[in-house]
Amino acid sequence: MRCVIHGSGGVGGYFGACLARAGHEVFFIARGEHLQAIQKDGLSVKSHQDDFHIENPEAGQTCDPNFNPDLVIVAVKSWQLHDIKDEIKKYCTPKTWILPLQNGVDASDILAGSLAKETVLGGLTKIFSKIEAPGVINHFTGATYIGFGEYFRETPFPKDPDDISDHCQNLENQLNSTPGIDAEAFLDIKKELWRKILLFAPTSGIGTITRTPNGVFREIPETREMLINLIHEIIKIGQAKNVNIAEEDFNWVISTIDGMAPESNSSLFRDIQSNRPSELHSIHGYLVKEAEQLSVHVPTLRFIYHSLIPSESLARQA
Repeated sequence: MRCVIHGSGGVGGYFGACLARAGHEVFFIARGEHLQAIQKDGLSVKSHQDDFHIENPEAGQTCDPNFNPDLVIVAVKSWQLHDIKDEIKKYCTPKTWILPLQNGVDASDILAGSLAKETVLGGLTKIFSKIEAPGVINHFTGATYIGFGEYFRETPFPKDPDDISDHCQNLENQLNSTPGIDAEAFLDIKKELWRKILLFAPTSGIGTITRTPNGVFREIPETREMLINLIHEIIKIGQAKNVNIAEEDFNWVISTIDGMAPESNSSLFRDIQSNRPSELHSIHGYLVKEAEQLSVHVPTLRFIYHSLIPSESLARQA
């Protein structure tokens, strides 16, 4: 399989390195010192599961238009999607599948604005990883999971697992046969994307505003109450958008958050703490905007989003 990793940071760099180690032909798109280090010394992965190094990977700021990838994993930040969607189009073929792995729920809609929507999958990932130094990815805790499915299918709430397409089943097999990757094809990927945002938006928002890791704010009664309220508010937004999520998903989210490593935190937390632009507007801002359009009352979500806007503004000015 020929793969392009468009955004070779903590997420894309890790999954791309796993694919390259397994013998797939991988082109890494990166920039700055990280790209220079990859081109000079290769790409190193430090993981609590297994450390390894990729020698002489193909890498650049843009992909060779003749590379003809079978799969593009889009792993830039959500707020960067509008800037790169036309670039992706330049090196794709009509048979190239696009797999976005952003933390939000609208990445596929954004990409389909420039690409053929029948080639754009819905995708999500669960991984705690970061660029530790130029050319070095640190997967510091937790799983290495990719979930995906056909985002633009017509059936609103599909239920029969046998309806998963042959292509998605084949991609699931290829990814699962890659050491270091745990993949799953879903019939209703929109539901799974909203389940992911039920995890990410509350933990990243409350963790960032309190400047504490998951193991701290989930145990304090006052911030746990905020966490619970925020999850319920996001469920209401999803239901108003006719997404198949319900109160049973609340129980799953709380159980999952309680099982997270106590020291874990989000990419949004790390970005804002480091004075870097984050996905605040793409995640929390998107949810607030949807709630306003759908007349859903979301006081906790609005408070968190509005409180973090000044930090985000300073990071973008810098």
